[in-house]
Amino acid sequence: MTLSETAYVAGIVDGEGTINIARAKTRKSYQVRMSVGSTSRRLVDYLLRTFGGNSTARKVLSNPKAKDQWCWYLNGYEAVTLLLEIRPFLVIKPLQANLVLAVPRFREFTGKRARGRNWTPTELAQGAEAYACMHRLNKRGR
Repeated sequence: MTLSETAYVAGIVDGEGTINIARAKTRKSYQVRMSVGSTSRRLVDYLLRTFGGNSTARKVLSNPKAKDQWCWYLNGYEAVTLLLEIRPFLVIKPLQANLVLAVPRFREFTGKRARGRNWTPTELAQGAEAYACMHRLNKRGR
């Protein structure tokens, strides 16, 4: 990825995206999630082609004049890898990126490499603390 592409994607994530930590239903692990929502299908297709991940489409039924919406998202190791690249260019969400990157488990044992390996009590405590901090950072109206 070129320097200008990296800066562009950082701007998109800053303005239209979210950086989050999700807790598993069993509360025995945590996962990094990054997403971008847009009414531009071209933007979502660009992100899919360039970084992989997944996308969803949504039609707003409550308002017939509303545009269709698309969401692109990355989870786990792929999200951490992209965060490592765009972090220097983030203006609005550097704290969220730093929080994710401060948890060793997210950087070291994510994606396919983590399957079959349980989180240690120390890793769970770090994940829980990061999860709570992220929730406060992403709270609306703060």
